[in-house]
Amino acid sequence: TGKASGDAGADADADAPLNLSDLLFHPAGISTRFQRQSQLILLKQVQREMMIFFNKRFETMLENKEDAVERINSRYERINEILSELKVDREEPPSYWRDIENPKSVFEVSQDEIGVDKYLSKAEREQKAREE
Repeated sequence: TGKASGDAGADADADAPLNLSDLLFHPAGISTRFQRQSQLILLKQVQREMMIFFNKRFETMLENKEDAVERINSRYERINEILSELKVDREEPPSYWRDIENPKSVFEVSQDEIGVDKYLSKAEREQKAREE
């Protein structure tokens, strides 16, 4: 019932996470259809994993920045309280966000970004003509 010393190494390898880059073929070494298909599937999985990793890291960085901006704004509030007690003009905090840093604003398109007039169907054009 005892395990051989070689079996212990196999068990440790089974528990280790799978590294997909170890399974990839060298591009010059792909010669069969099976190898090409396997490589394509593995590369797509690597791409998905990289995307998930990036998105998690982006979310973490976004949360860190939100926390930092919140701390800075609370300090500006305190500074403005002190300035009002001293009867000095209040300071407005600068903007710490750029549009590209907000993922929602990147995917939303505003009307001024569209250089083409909206297409109106025949019924919509007739209705618009009646309203004018």
